[in-house]
Amino acid sequence: MLDALLADTNFSIPLLAGLLVLKPVMTAASLGSGLVGGTFAPALFVGANLGALYCKSIEWISDWFVSAVFKTLGAIPASALSGSIPIAGPPAYAMVGMAAVLAGMFRAPLTACLLLFEMTRDYRIILPLMAGVGISAWIADDSGPMARATAPQYAEKREGPSPLYLGIRPDAEFRSVATRLMVRDAISSLKPLFLDAQQSAGEALECLRERDRACILVTRTETTPRIMGLVTIQDLLRAKNEYGSLQTVVLRDVCSSDFQLISEDEPLVRALDILESQSMPLLPVTFSDTSEERSYTETPNGAPFASSVAGAPIQICGFVDLSSIERAVQLSRLLTEPSQTEAS
Repeated sequence: MLDALLADTNFSIPLLAGLLVLKPVMTAASLGSGLVGGTFAPALFVGANLGALYCKSIEWISDWFVSAVFKTLGAIPASALSGSIPIAGPPAYAMVGMAAVLAGMFRAPLTACLLLFEMTRDYRIILPLMAGVGISAWIADDSGPMARATAPQYAEKREGPSPLYLGIRPDAEFRSVATRLMVRDAISSLKPLFLDAQQSAGEALECLRERDRACILVTRTETTPRIMGLVTIQDLLRAKNEYGSLQTVVLRDVCSSDFQLISEDEPLVRALDILESQSMPLLPVTFSDTSEERSYTETPNGAPFASSVAGAPIQICGFVDLSSIERAVQLSRLLTEPSQTEAS
């Protein structure tokens, strides 16, 4: 069929229009059902069909216009118009259509131009070929999913990793706002996870996967509950490489004991400095001595958790991470901007 289009076989407009609709439907059905085939050849066919249909439509409109002029003004104006607008044959339009659809589908305008020029070896087709490919690539880039994702009206709806997680250091304004805030203002709504030090690393991995968390606090409950360390996915990967199986390793042997705690009444910028300097995924937050409201963090079995460091009981009220810090700073900016505008 593609060879027939390029060989200037006479196809009617209804047939070309029907094929233009039928081919994408059959290609989608083939791909969806798992049959053998791709999208390259269908793209060439649809492009050639579209180009030939465009040429046939232009010829039909031109003949209709000349006929209307003949009926209205006579034979002389009609004969003058009939040869004044030269129209290339359907194969030329089919070639341009093939290149245009190829460039739009695969985002490869230069490849489409070179491929179709190599097929024709005709320099006269270069300009229309480049025009069709350029317009197709522009439409695809301007209306595709990437263009919608970068549009201003969708900017606030995009979700992605925090800039702080990407290693981008906060600017002076960010740190200034974090200096005015307290740690309690950025406590995450997610509760930290606690597992006993005698539980296996395999259980920790399953817990991280089910709860979608970055790390687990490892506790020891011989007398007074006490935080022994943190276990992250990186710790579990190292344990798997070292021991082979995570089911035979207990958390006491794989947890990282070099962690810090921070009080809820300390400046938020200090928590930010600790997370950045030690590359910790989260920082446990303790109640301050003067705090009146107590909401205990729950362990997996539902009991409130109290930790003890150096003999002093410590009550964990939550944790902060880079995402919760950024959210608190952005919220503070939004709340202070209206008052600054009114003052000015």
